[in-house]
Amino acid sequence: MLGNLGNVALGMVDVAVVGRVGELPLAAVSAGVIWTFGVFLFGMGVLRGLDPAVAQAHGRGDQPRLDRAFGEAVLLSLLLSVPVVLGCLVAAPGLLMLGQDPDVAVLAGDYSRVRALGMPGSLLFVGLAAWLQGQGHMRPPLIATLVGAVVNLGLDLVLVDGARLPGGLTVPALGAVGCAWASTAVAWTKAAVLLPVCGAGLAGVRGRWGDALRGLPLLLKDGLPIGVQTGLEVWAFNAVGLMVGTFGATAMAAQAVAMQIISFTFMIPFGLGVAASTRVGNLIGAGRPAGRAAVVAVAAGAGWMLLSSLSIAALPGPAARLFTDEAGVIAIAVTLLPVAAFFQVFDGIQAVSFGVLRGAGDTRLPPLINLVGYWLVGLPLGALLAWPLGLGPRGLWWGLVVALVVVSGLLLLRLRSTLGAGAPSR
Repeated sequence: MLGNLGNVALGMVDVAVVGRVGELPLAAVSAGVIWTFGVFLFGMGVLRGLDPAVAQAHGRGDQPRLDRAFGEAVLLSLLLSVPVVLGCLVAAPGLLMLGQDPDVAVLAGDYSRVRALGMPGSLLFVGLAAWLQGQGHMRPPLIATLVGAVVNLGLDLVLVDGARLPGGLTVPALGAVGCAWASTAVAWTKAAVLLPVCGAGLAGVRGRWGDALRGLPLLLKDGLPIGVQTGLEVWAFNAVGLMVGTFGATAMAAQAVAMQIISFTFMIPFGLGVAASTRVGNLIGAGRPAGRAAVVAVAAGAGWMLLSSLSIAALPGPAARLFTDEAGVIAIAVTLLPVAAFFQVFDGIQAVSFGVLRGAGDTRLPPLINLVGYWLVGLPLGALLAWPLGLGPRGLWWGLVVALVVVSGLLLLRLRSTLGAGAPSR
């Protein structure tokens, strides 16, 4: 949970620093993050296919499988970097095709091209972290994230606004693009910090890279559905963000502020989901029941999000002012945050439930649940509320409320079915 909060804190610092520069840079960073994170999330989701393999192998003490999984993590990270980098490079024309403000789209394209340079490092970090976390080693990814947070803050303050350094060296103000350079440096820093911790994996896979390469098709069999499931969820939120962007740069900037706040609260159940995936996978690999661990994790995620819901509903204005002084941006953000308060509990349930199912090796049905909840129900309803019924950006967020209610309900039914019937070992 702390590691995931640290990752979100990176984005919060970006928004807070750029938000003081002006509305256009903030809107551009928001659009750039929507695009690049949406592309990256598919690769990250595929890499989470390591979760059941590593957790269950660790549970049954299968060291050869763990060694091969390390090689798979490294090779798959590099393989996935190719489409992810290419996806980042077409941000500007893609955003223009989706109806975004031209000034925002061009600046977001500049941001995304710089972020593309860091994507291989980001994916390598995810792969190495998944390999460590599946064995219960949660601390190294946290330490790497904290180091990255310090680097990010320092570079943001220097590159976004510009600075005069000792010795007379002057750094020009790069605005939104400076934020992208900071994020790229952080991506490679985190991977560099984590790699030496994986000495056992490097030693175990030495001379066996061919085995790891041959194991990639089976890993992709689990990983691709997870990538699709993750993508369908995140792309739904991104689609809402881009639809909000059609209402103008002010609305896009407000979307950025609101998303940073709810992303911060979401990282607790998301971290619980990672922990639950590891715990459930370890138990299944050891041939022990996992139902109690699943119930505790889901209940904890829902409980945290209930507290978050009450906080967001009570303090939308002060929360928005942490990121910007622009009155127009704050005015729209405070209409979105109370809507977000309605879906917090359901968001927590679905985040942890997906983690439990991932640890159990149940990766086929969850993408269909996301397809139904977000794309067949939530987004069409949100569009109806936003335009024909005249609710604007707030209507789009009410569509997310309905989507999360549907998704969380279907996932709870799936959990009962999967853990009740027992889960296969992988």
